[in-house]
Amino acid sequence: MRTSISTYRSFVLIMLLPIAGAISAFFGLSDKNRKASIFLISLFSACLVFFIPPFQDLYRRFLETYLIYNKDTSYSEVIAGKVDIIYYVITLFFKKEGIPFFYISVCVVFSTVWNHLSALNLFTQSKEWRGRFPNLIFFFYYCFINILIVALGLRMGWAVSFAVRGVISYYFLDRNRLKSSISLLVFAALIHFSMLYVLLVLIVSFFVRLNKKILPFAIIISLFFGKALVPLILNKFGFGGLSDYALNGYIDNKSFANQGNSTNEFIVYLYYYTLAAFFIVSFFIFPEVGSEKYANFLSIYICSCFLLSSFYVAFNRYFVETGMFFYVLAFTSMKFRILFKAKYIIFLIAILNMSFSNIYLQRRPLMFGSMWESLFIPPVFYVLRTESDFEKMLNNVDYDGNWIGHDIK
Repeated sequence: MRTSISTYRSFVLIMLLPIAGAISAFFGLSDKNRKASIFLISLFSACLVFFIPPFQDLYRRFLETYLIYNKDTSYSEVIAGKVDIIYYVITLFFKKEGIPFFYISVCVVFSTVWNHLSALNLFTQSKEWRGRFPNLIFFFYYCFINILIVALGLRMGWAVSFAVRGVISYYFLDRNRLKSSISLLVFAALIHFSMLYVLLVLIVSFFVRLNKKILPFAIIISLFFGKALVPLILNKFGFGGLSDYALNGYIDNKSFANQGNSTNEFIVYLYYYTLAAFFIVSFFIFPEVGSEKYANFLSIYICSCFLLSSFYVAFNRYFVETGMFFYVLAFTSMKFRILFKAKYIIFLIAILNMSFSNIYLQRRPLMFGSMWESLFIPPVFYVLRTESDFEKMLNNVDYDGNWIGHDIK
């Protein structure tokens, strides 16, 4: 990992004034010091969640695992009957070692950002990428990593980062690409079983070629047959018990058409679907850098998502929560002259997404934990926060994990 004066400067700034250090790390990012910059950006991101409150999913994770574990709890007990075991093993380890629960969020966020930006680094290492303003591209991609969602959920967002890195490793790693890719994807599935679907799509892409010209027709076919075909396969084949996981968690849920009429929810998903469509269409119209094989994977992945379009939870998990990173990567590989002309638009999209997805939609945990303080407080003072400080906030949380008096409508 190469270092430079700008790397040391950014590190010192993060230790003194985190937001200034992050800005310095992005401005200082170049072809020569990418790994060092990725480390610093990941470190900054981890610092942001030191004040994470016990809100929604994180509240439930705490109650169902860390709170009830003790030094006598065995690892075999916590993984019994589970497929995705990594989170439970790590949580028990933290409990046994007396490490505060919120440090799991800190470690998960660091790992997630590192995985995503490392995947982007692999994607952009071809010689055609030289001169493509990497600091803007990395900032653009970073703005789509929802750090608060990752810190509050712990499993899904973390697993997605390993899955994305696994897929990109297969298509763009120079050596041991199959071994590295499969290892990362299996590890992703051990964090959240849903990532097995991404592994399956990757394997299918080894044998199937889908011309982008027929992609619209393939999507229509997926829409038409998915509702009947997916439950049929899962009911017919057990896949070692994984079918029950999928049926109970994703398939036997409300369909997209019956998911309620919340105006806020409609606006949020309209925003995500519009962005996804914009990235996908742009990539297939103006491709240049990248890989034909990756384009083939992306085509098959999109079709696989629309196979699940009748199942609200599954479709959004794959098409939006996971797929968005594949689309953003594809978008950044468009023709250079197009990207150059649109660089200000790219910057505005990045700011818009960060403002809407990472700040506005997550304003309650930000306010509840006073999380903006981590932008300005030197990280050395974070060590003063203890498990009791985290648990005191439980007095302000209801049974659903929501902040009392700040109900989500």
